[in-house]
Amino acid sequence: ADFLPSFYLGGLISMSINKRFQRLGDIAAGTLVIHRHRHRHRRHSNPATLPGDAPIVPPFPLELEDQQAIVNFVQRHKSLSTGRQIELAEIITQPLPPAPGGAKTDSVSLVRGWGAWLLGAR
Repeated sequence: ADFLPSFYLGGLISMSINKRFQRLGDIAAGTLVIHRHRHRHRRHSNPATLPGDAPIVPPFPLELEDQQAIVNFVQRHKSLSTGRQIELAEIITQPLPPAPGGAKTDSVSLVRGWGAWLLGAR
């Protein structure tokens, strides 16, 4: 009702009284008012430097949580020690069958390749 010209004053009063700055319609519908703050001199942080591994299509469908874990792993590779990278990559690749001929696969490169593919490298 407060969007009609004759009820503007009611809407202004309800917004000034309400701590969430909601109009009468917002209160009735149970919606929230969201404020977006914009900064004039916004600094853009440098995007994470990704490793240069070739993209590899994952051999099985990945759940959203798995995709997020792989992307986070790839984006944080510089902050992780080599030992920690190996440990995490082996956890991620654990469901894979062993490589043909029993060859040891480099799980870190494999996960980085999946991450490159998930991030759009083709």
